[in-house]
Amino acid sequence: MPIVIALFRVIHILGAIVWVGFGLYNYFITTRIDASMPTLGINYQLGIAKHTKFGQIMAVAVVATTLAGLALWGVASPHKTLTTTALAILGIGSLAGLAAFGHGISIGNKSDALAKAVLSAESNGQVAADKQSEIGAMIAKLSRSANVGLGMMAVALLCMSIYSQF
Repeated sequence: MPIVIALFRVIHILGAIVWVGFGLYNYFITTRIDASMPTLGINYQLGIAKHTKFGQIMAVAVVATTLAGLALWGVASPHKTLTTTALAILGIGSLAGLAAFGHGISIGNKSDALAKAVLSAESNGQVAADKQSEIGAMIAKLSRSANVGLGMMAVALLCMSIYSQF
């Protein structure tokens, strides 16, 4: 059983590193480019959609982190061995993580729609001028949602880090 717990922990931690890392990249790099230079931001989104597996990797990381966390809760049975304070911190972190998961699923659909819109509006390696305002509005909406998701991830990460000290 300790090997199973260790395996789930490794999956949970590595998945969280990718999830948080991609989230921070999206928040601090992508949304800033989109906001400060809209035309460049739209074409930057085109490059991400054409040349990376950002969305697929993020989806795998989110699902792996969440499933491994749920498995750890069931296999490790923390409720039998932890103090009330540790359980409260773990509970808050778990709820924040699950909320971030749900939020990410809803964002994922919108992100996929953005990628499809950007790819379909491509003309000579750039997004066609007549589609830029529509795509810009989609980007702005996703950027606002990134703030919420980053907040939930931060709470989950903080609580899990504190919990690990018990």
